[in-house]
Amino acid sequence: EFLTAGGVPTYVAAGSPGGYFPISSSRIDTVATNGEEMAYESRLTGSLNQPRWYGSGVMMPDNSVMVFSGGTRDGVVATGLEGAIIQSERFDIETETWEPMASANRERTYHNTAALMPDGRVLIGGHSPINTAYASFINLDELGFADYAGRAPSFEIYTPPHATRDDRPVIEKAPVALMSNGGVFDIRTDREDIDQVMLIRRKATTHLTDGDQRAVELPIVDRRNRKVRVKMTANRAVLPAGQYM
Repeated sequence: EFLTAGGVPTYVAAGSPGGYFPISSSRIDTVATNGEEMAYESRLTGSLNQPRWYGSGVMMPDNSVMVFSGGTRDGVVATGLEGAIIQSERFDIETETWEPMASANRERTYHNTAALMPDGRVLIGGHSPINTAYASFINLDELGFADYAGRAPSFEIYTPPHATRDDRPVIEKAPVALMSNGGVFDIRTDREDIDQVMLIRRKATTHLTDGDQRAVELPIVDRRNRKVRVKMTANRAVLPAGQYM
């Protein structure tokens, strides 16, 4: 299942990159594979709480999706004339709705980025807008637009609510290398009540896009003495080779 949210509409006359004003619509595209056969369907979800252009999406370890940063208008169509969105949003996979979350410390529109860290927090950075009107940096922030005085190489860290829990489980032992061959492997933790195990692929974002970003839940086949045995999928379309957390 692939989640898409925000962006700008495409108009035949406008061509690339598309419209100027962003949208808040959100959808899930589902691709089912069975050998050489594939089936596709698409459905709408709840919309973002505000239209957002160029937001950075991040898969989270609780099976939700966060979106950070971005602008109120397309900063490529009319450079220097977009406002910054600092409030993040969270997509709940159960209700398929978006919920407003914490606000960032800095404005980050074009060329922002966000990545999940191993401890469950999110590293957010970047802001490199195109010159105002493709000419020079003219800052129109006093008129309500984003800060265009320069580029921001700064970073900040978002801490989701589940990362502040005192009872978070600790992985004491797990395999270093895994194979997506349908086999099983064991994870030892400090808890007896583990009920979900997720693999999250490391991000490799290029110009905001990472179509390979994914979170895969592994079925638990046995659980005893603080050890969880989980089963790998044999479907490489779901779990391609590479690095996972």
